[in-house]
Amino acid sequence: MSAAITIALLLLSTTFVESLKSLKDQTEEERFPQKLQQHENRKGNPNKEEILSDEVFPGSCRTCKIIVSKVQKEIGSDKSKEKIRRLLDGACNKLKFSLLKVACRKILKTVKNKLIDALTNGKSARTICTNLKLCKATFL
Repeated sequence: MSAAITIALLLLSTTFVESLKSLKDQTEEERFPQKLQQHENRKGNPNKEEILSDEVFPGSCRTCKIIVSKVQKEIGSDKSKEKIRRLLDGACNKLKFSLLKVACRKILKTVKNKLIDALTNGKSARTICTNLKLCKATFL
C-alpha cells in the first residue's frame, strides 16, 4: 500500500514540476514582445543601470548572439537569403535550454527579416545584435 502511495506522489510531483516549467515559458513568451516594444519606444538617455546592463531584456543579447553565431558557422560561402532563412528556421530547435528557445522564437518572429539582411553582410554577431537593438551598445 505504501509503495503505491509513493509512486502516486512521485508522479504527481513530476506533473507539477512540468506544469510549472510550461507556465514559466508561457510567461516569458508573453513578456518578450512587450519588453522589446518598450525598449524601442523609450525616449531620453539610458540610466546607469541600463548602461551597465548588456541586454535589452533578459536573454535577448545572449540568445541573439548564439543564433547569429550558429548561422554564421553553418552559412559557408552561400549567403543567399533563402539559405539564411532555412538556417534561422532550424536554429531555435538546436538550443539546449527552453528559455533560450522561447527567446529565439520571439526574436525570429519580431526581427527575422532584419536578421536575414544583417547576416548577408558578414558583420560580427555582437554588431548585428546591437544594431537590431537586442544588445546594448557598450560605452567606454
